[in-house]
Amino acid sequence: MPERFARVCTLDERICAVDLFNSQRIPVSDDAGYAPGTIIKYTLINGRVSLTFVVAGADSALAVIWQALSDCGVDPAFNEDVLTEVQEIVDNPGIDDASLADLTHLPFITIDNEDSRDLDQAMHIESDNERFTLHYALADAAHFVRPGSAIFDEALRRGSSFYVPGFAVPMLPAALSEGLVSLNESVLRRALVFIISFDANGVVIDTTVTQAKIISAAKLSYDGVERYYGGSQRELADKPYTPTLDALRRLGQLLIIQARSRNVVEYDRSSVDIVLDDAGESFQLIDSKRLQVEKYNEQISLVCNAEGAELLNEAGLSSVVQAVYRVHDAPETDRLIKFSRLLKGLISHYQLDPQLWVWRWRDGKYGCKENLSQYLKRLREGNVNADLLAAVQHRTLMLSTASRFSAMPGIHHSLKLDYYARFSSPMREMAGIFTHREYLQLCGRLPDSVEDEALREKVIEVANRSKETQKKLNKAVMKRAIDQLFDRQLRQPAEQRDTFEGTVMSVRSTRVYVQLDEPAISVKVYLRELSKLTGYQYRLHSSGAYIEAGETVEFALGQRLVLQVASYSDDAKRWYLQPVVST
Repeated sequence: MPERFARVCTLDERICAVDLFNSQRIPVSDDAGYAPGTIIKYTLINGRVSLTFVVAGADSALAVIWQALSDCGVDPAFNEDVLTEVQEIVDNPGIDDASLADLTHLPFITIDNEDSRDLDQAMHIESDNERFTLHYALADAAHFVRPGSAIFDEALRRGSSFYVPGFAVPMLPAALSEGLVSLNESVLRRALVFIISFDANGVVIDTTVTQAKIISAAKLSYDGVERYYGGSQRELADKPYTPTLDALRRLGQLLIIQARSRNVVEYDRSSVDIVLDDAGESFQLIDSKRLQVEKYNEQISLVCNAEGAELLNEAGLSSVVQAVYRVHDAPETDRLIKFSRLLKGLISHYQLDPQLWVWRWRDGKYGCKENLSQYLKRLREGNVNADLLAAVQHRTLMLSTASRFSAMPGIHHSLKLDYYARFSSPMREMAGIFTHREYLQLCGRLPDSVEDEALREKVIEVANRSKETQKKLNKAVMKRAIDQLFDRQLRQPAEQRDTFEGTVMSVRSTRVYVQLDEPAISVKVYLRELSKLTGYQYRLHSSGAYIEAGETVEFALGQRLVLQVASYSDDAKRWYLQPVVST
C-alpha cells in the first residue's frame, strides 16, 4: 500500500497527526509517545491507519526537511494506479525487443556519486591517435513512461526528482528510477545511445543515435576515478573498462580546451555539501570542490545535449516533432553598463591599473572589444589580488538571467552554443523524457502526434517550475544548517564566540554579502542593525562597488572581513553578524 507521511500535533487537547501533503487528519493513540512535531510514516488499509512509526524526531533536521517538502508540495508517495502500472512494466520490461541494437559487448561504465542509485548515463570510449569514438548511453525512460499512463501523468505533475540531504524524492517510482530504468551494474538495460566521433583535437566529426540494449560493466564513483587518475586506485587498472577511463581524461581535457576556444567563462567554484548526521538530528556543512573527473564527465554530457539539440533543430518545420530547448539569454546592455561602472568604482577605490582592470565590453580608449572570458583570463594572468578577483568573478555570474526551458531554439549564452537540450537526465527531468520521446518520433521509432504541441507547453511549464522548487528546498535546508551553526555561537559569551573570515562579494544599500572561507557559505551583514552598534550611517556609492560611512569606505568588493555572530531576530528570522576585524 502507498506510504504516507504526517506531522504529529495536538488538536482539541488530543494527540493526532495531519498528513503533510493532503491535510487528512490521522488518529494517533495518546499512549504512542509521539511528541508534537514528530514526523511519522503510515499506511491506510481499508481506510484504517496501520504501521505507524517515527521517521523524524520533533524539531530535528530531518523534520525540517519533511516540512520543506510539504511546503513545496513535493510528495514522495505514489498512488496505487502508478504502482500498479509500474508492476506491470517490471513484469514485462520489453528489453528483448528485436529492434534494439545489441551493444552488450561494450564494457560501459557509470560514474556518479558513491550513494547515487538513479543512474541515467553510461559511457564507453575508444581512442587511437587520430580519433575518439564515444558511446553515451542514456536510460530509455521514454519507452516506459508514455503519455496517457498514470506514470506519465504523475511524472508531469512532479516535473523532476528533488534532492535533499540524506535522500531523494524521485520523479519515477524507485522500481523504475533505481531499478528497471537505471543503468545498474551487470544487468541488461534499454538505452538511447549517442555515438559521437571526435577528431584528435576533440572536435565532433559525426553523431548518430540509436536505441540499444547495453550492460554496464561497473558502477564507479567520482572519488574512486579521481584517485585512479592520481595513481592511488590501482584496482581500476587493467579492467575491460580501463581504456574508457584513460580516454575520458584525454577527451575531457580536449573538450575543456574546445570550450575555452568558444570563450566559455571558467569558474573555479567551491561549494558546501549539507549532510545529515547519522541520527538525522542536525546538519553538517562540508566544504566541497569539484573534481577533475566531474568536469570531464560534465563535458561529455554537454556534447551529447548540444549534438541532440542540433539534430532536433535540423528537423525544423519539416516535422511535427516538438522540441524542448534549454536557452540562456545574453546579459542586457544596462547590466553591462552597471558592471562597467562598478569596475571603475573599484579602480578608483583600490587605485588599480585601469589598463588591466577596465573591461572592454565595447571598443574604447583601452583597446578593442573583449568578452568576459577574455577579460577574466587577462586578470588571472595579471596576478591580481585573489579576493578581489573572486568578487569580480562573482559579479560576472550575476550579469545574466537564469537559463530556462523553451519551445523556441535560442543560444545558450554561458555555454556559447547555438542550441542546447536536456537529453542527459531522462529519469530525473520530465523535459528529458519528453525530449527523448520527440527524438524517437523524429527517427520514426514512435508515431508522430500533433497533440504533443500542447503537451510540450505543460512540460516546459513544469520543468521551469521544478527548478524553482529545488531552489526553495535548498534554501530551506541551508537556512536550518546556518541556524544550527550560528545558534551554537550565540549560546557562548561574546568573548568566546568563534570568528568567521570571508570576502565581500557584493554590496547593496541595506546589506553586505560575504562569502565565508569555512564553511564556504554566503552570509549577510545587515547595515541597519550594524548602525545601532556603531552609530554610523551607511551609504551605497553610486558605482555599487562599496559602502561608505561619512568619508570612509567601510565595505568594498574584495575586502576581507572577520565576522562574529551578534544576535538573532525572531521577528525577522535573521542572524545579525558584525565585523570584528577589517583588513
